[in-house]
Amino acid sequence: MPVHHINNISAAILAGGKSTRMGRNKALLKINGKSLIAHVYEALKSLTKEICIIGSSAEEYDFLNIPVFPDMIASIGPLAGIYTALSRSNKSHCFVVACDMPFISKKLLIKMAENIKPQTITTIRTTKGLEPLCSIYPGEALAITKKLVHKKQFRTSRLFDHLPTIEIPVTEVPFGDHVLFNINTPDDLSDALSQAGDS
Repeated sequence: MPVHHINNISAAILAGGKSTRMGRNKALLKINGKSLIAHVYEALKSLTKEICIIGSSAEEYDFLNIPVFPDMIASIGPLAGIYTALSRSNKSHCFVVACDMPFISKKLLIKMAENIKPQTITTIRTTKGLEPLCSIYPGEALAITKKLVHKKQFRTSRLFDHLPTIEIPVTEVPFGDHVLFNINTPDDLSDALSQAGDS
């Protein structure tokens, strides 16, 4: 697929989790010879040149040659990654994607990016609900994230309660929920390798 850069979007890959259920850094696990985080990076490259990683191990991601920033707030989970991503972004919108979605679709990301509106979150509605870790957040979400942190409300889904949200049904893109399959456990990895035809 050709590059389809969109000028007012930056992107951040969240890789700050402790991977406790996996027992090792899941971002570096490989499917079809490529790390999970590299799969996500390749998809995001279709949208923007301004991509960073939110994580604590900069040296581990040297092979991607993009900036790595640690969470600005410790021990509150993915909301810290979203907060840090928005704080680092100099664009009107920031595309936030978890590092553990190796089947992420370029077509899906482009469809989302082409639907952005001012002061509005663009996200995916899956069979499980809205997906906060594959969403485009407007700059205005930073102030809301700060308020949630202050109130110790750390669930990322709370962001959808405070801003207008465009919901794209995952059924409207090829392969449906498969594109957002995420890997947290060894069993998830086995399933992903089977789906990818890897061994």
